[in-house]
Amino acid sequence: DNIPEIMLTSLVSPVAENTPLGTAIALLNVKDRDSGDNGEVRLHMSPNLPFKFRNFQNHYSLVTDDLLDREKVSQYTVELFATDLGSPPLQTKMTILINISDINDNPPSFSQSSYNAQVKENNQPGALLCTVSASDPDEGDNSYLTYSIAQNQIQ
Repeated sequence: DNIPEIMLTSLVSPVAENTPLGTAIALLNVKDRDSGDNGEVRLHMSPNLPFKFRNFQNHYSLVTDDLLDREKVSQYTVELFATDLGSPPLQTKMTILINISDINDNPPSFSQSSYNAQVKENNQPGALLCTVSASDPDEGDNSYLTYSIAQNQIQ
């Protein structure tokens, strides 16, 4: 009895976090050199993933089945299991990693909602008034921040 084989013929990685539902990200073939039930193969994957299979005979495409959010999960480990219908059934396992790439989908936020500074009347120009802090959960260029003063209010 031969064990089933899984062949990964194409893989898109990284996958953008705004990828539409139903987008194919991997193409697979499964086969078993046996005949009858021993040659019939079923493909399954690890549970609770935002992907599903579309299949035609022994050709499968792995497609997105839920929204992706890189800030929540930046990489998925997908375990694929090909099991034949023989007795006893034989199984093969393949693991693929799918990285999720960032889009600029989160606004930056300050660590405080407002900042107050006391300025002495004879303060030197260029002296430190206060320190502000902001962050952006996006990644790379999407997380770089530029600060500017929007208004100049004197009270």
